[in-house]
Amino acid sequence: MNKTSTACVQYARDYEHGGPTKKASVACIQFAPVTNDKAANIRKMGSWIESVKAEHPFVDLILFPELAINGYDATKEEFRAMAETPEHGDALEAMKIMARICRTYIAYGYAEDGGEDMYNSMIMIGRDGEVVENYRKIHPFADEKKWCVAGEEWKVAETDFGKVGMMICYDTSFPEAAGTLARMGAEMLAISTNWEDPHLYDWDLVTAARAFDNSLHVVSSNRVGRDRILSFSGHSRILSPMGRPICELMEPEEGYIYAELDLEETNRLRSGYYTSIRDRRPNTYK
Repeated sequence: MNKTSTACVQYARDYEHGGPTKKASVACIQFAPVTNDKAANIRKMGSWIESVKAEHPFVDLILFPELAINGYDATKEEFRAMAETPEHGDALEAMKIMARICRTYIAYGYAEDGGEDMYNSMIMIGRDGEVVENYRKIHPFADEKKWCVAGEEWKVAETDFGKVGMMICYDTSFPEAAGTLARMGAEMLAISTNWEDPHLYDWDLVTAARAFDNSLHVVSSNRVGRDRILSFSGHSRILSPMGRPICELMEPEEGYIYAELDLEETNRLRSGYYTSIRDRRPNTYK
């Protein structure tokens, strides 16, 4: 069978299931960053990228947790010493090389040097090794406010496989956050997080709710391991637009999950039973 015939057969199969598909393959890395050892974290991240790429050569997006290059329980001075900008940094340069070699998008969390201020940020790098988007966490949590300030702008990364809404950890608790990204045209939500023990029920709840609220796939990477004070047990998840698990890593161990997503599922759901996006009445929400 030639390539044209193969394409026709695939289109016929897609049509039987509601129309042509728009696919994206994603991997969520769950690992334990080493606090105050950026070099060790860069090596670990590189190793995970190589592992995913070896098993899934055509992966579109590899997602890492919040503050993947820093660790979580650091002081303001320590974060400042490890901070990078969206234009320069050891981790940034390493991830640019990996993205270019592996021809995949890479997103991860880091402490951003914003001049006088610092931010808890998430950056996405494209297949060509160039920065696609940089998001500054809008809802810093608890002691994070001691070292970083809140961002002010939601970001949707434009990729060749779709539009990715970017969120970090505590952002997921706010329905308005995911809703804003959905109304900005996001076709999936990517969440880097350091959601701590013993609150993993809350994490499972809010990720499912944000997917269901907006009929969007949710892909999320949480860390594991114990930091200086806090401990983390993972629960990295890839969810359907109805909030149902496609795959999860529920054990408190390093590893990754992978899924191939049909992003057209969002439009099919929104044009059928799941019409909450168009049925909103914001004039009544006071």
